[in-house]
Amino acid sequence: MTILAATVPAIGTSIWATNYASVSPYQMKSWPKPTGPGFGIDPDLSAPAPWPNILTEQQRRTLAALVDIIIPPDEVSPGAAEAGVVDFIDEYVSAPYESLRYHSLSILNGIDWINTESQRRYGADFADTTERRRDALFKDIRGSYVPEGEPTTKRILSLAIPKPERQADTFLDSVHYLTITAFYMTEAGVKDIDYRGDIAQAGPYEGPTEEAKAHLRDTLDKLNLPYPDELKT
Repeated sequence: MTILAATVPAIGTSIWATNYASVSPYQMKSWPKPTGPGFGIDPDLSAPAPWPNILTEQQRRTLAALVDIIIPPDEVSPGAAEAGVVDFIDEYVSAPYESLRYHSLSILNGIDWINTESQRRYGADFADTTERRRDALFKDIRGSYVPEGEPTTKRILSLAIPKPERQADTFLDSVHYLTITAFYMTEAGVKDIDYRGDIAQAGPYEGPTEEAKAHLRDTLDKLNLPYPDELKT
């Protein structure tokens, strides 16, 4: 089915020098435009997209590592990658629509940059390094780098981060948005938020359950709103 802090102190630590003195250049490359037909005026949204996906296996592995940082697996649901989010993003960046081109290029260039920076720091692509190192690089890009042993008051704000990482932050914004959008349209995401809708009910509607009424009553009380008369019986 188709789915689409605080002030900045002076830093003189060796960790700062190691991670920030020479950040990998962010290359704004021009990738070939996706090919293939669009959905047309009467699309079958239950069928696969009519265009070919363009991401390589390496790019998909990088995205899988990233989306699992955004929504990791837990006791309730699988992580974003297992839920199919990478397929969603692959389909998105492969779509032959000019309106999606800016975000598609941001994602393609961002994948290249994060692998280049991971290679510079750790000698391995992002997906092939350790979970701890992936988390550290992710936090650096998001402007929340905290040197080991330093208090959180020494958090580095995004404006203090070199320009390549600020550009990569835009890339992560796109990935974050698409990850959240995709995950909560999957069966795993629906279960994760305990969504109860879209369930067929045979026979006459019996009305909301007592549990649902209690939840509504509590919410309305907090908002200082009246409880509907028709639900009081």
